[in-house]
Amino acid sequence: MYKTFIFLTLIIQHAKLFAQFEYRGNVFYSYEENITIYLEANFESRKSANKEDYIYSLLRVYEDKDNNNVEILNADLSEINSDKSFTCTIADNYQKNTRKFIVIKQKYQFYVFDIRKRKLVGPFKPKFWGVTNDANAGIISNIKISENGNLIYGSITESGGFLYNVCDISNPYEIISSNLPFLTTGRFYEIKNCNDDFYSGIYVLEEYGNMIFNEIISNKKLNPVDNSKIKELSEDEKEDIIMNITLNRSRYIILEDISSEKLKYIVIDIFTGNIVNLPENESFADKKSVYQYIDK
Repeated sequence: MYKTFIFLTLIIQHAKLFAQFEYRGNVFYSYEENITIYLEANFESRKSANKEDYIYSLLRVYEDKDNNNVEILNADLSEINSDKSFTCTIADNYQKNTRKFIVIKQKYQFYVFDIRKRKLVGPFKPKFWGVTNDANAGIISNIKISENGNLIYGSITESGGFLYNVCDISNPYEIISSNLPFLTTGRFYEIKNCNDDFYSGIYVLEEYGNMIFNEIISNKKLNPVDNSKIKELSEDEKEDIIMNITLNRSRYIILEDISSEKLKYIVIDIFTGNIVNLPENESFADKKSVYQYIDK
């Protein structure tokens, strides 16, 4: 009887080990934090004989305590995400992130796992600015973490770029672009630095499947553009803007640089993500005069 019990115990342990590795998807391991995070195929999809049919939606987090792996989080993300047939993935550039968190992407939203606090926060669903009925519209096609770990950026199918501030890992929030996001998929963001009142200017665009993330402006004092009211615009109001705005007004964003005593203007070309140099020998009274110069 005792031998039978030992034999059954070994079978159960072997089955657990088999499940841990056979059904694993993306894996993250931190030597510094003694933590292993991985995505595991859900139980329904395991019925398939083809591993390519596995749906990785089970989040497992283990901590190495005195050479024993202790499970500290076991979450079925498919229960939270209405689309249970979609595989979750871990953002592929986490190894460059110095802030100790990872991003787990679902179909229309994502989670952030704070490695140091052992805490899962989210989900976060970026705003969709598109106007299409395409079946893939709204899907997060790409998501990454900035190298300094202060920003999460990505792109949505049929909508364009998005960006989140992650100065506080427990409370990421989406930034609205300085240009009107429903006019173009290229987005420019004025981002206040985490530890001071200076701003950086970030350009985000997905082009031919590749993410473009350019820090065009660094450590400037700016009067940031406030586009928060566009969240309240009706579809008719957006349509009115689209029908009546000039090409230059949709293409260029003008920033107010207050780094020195004299107000300066910085012009960003949203189509290319470049700064447009204004003539130094010409003065501009306001943004309207800058637009008049650009319109020539």
